[in-house]
Amino acid sequence: MSSYSRPPRNPEKARKALEWAIQRAGSKSALARAARITRQSITAWEEQGYIPVGAALLRAAHALGVHPRKLRPDLFPEEIRTVVERSQRLAQELEELGGKA
Repeated sequence: MSSYSRPPRNPEKARKALEWAIQRAGSKSALARAARITRQSITAWEEQGYIPVGAALLRAAHALGVHPRKLRPDLFPEEIRTVVERSQRLAQELEELGGKA
């Protein structure tokens, strides 16, 4: 079993993210269509209390117009975003100075 298929570190946050996704999509059926899965899969997500990592998570995030972090905050911590943004700024500064990133 991969570490991503384990339950989230913060179950309450994960459950709220799933509830938010259903609300944002408009219904369980709408979220299922967006993620290209069955409505029964959404029910299974509710029973386990989180959205499992996989293509459905990415499709749902894309359809809802959010980063996957919004749907699984435990897997995409804020620290990662900070590091990525900092590295992008440094690469841009280097490019402006005439170097290559």
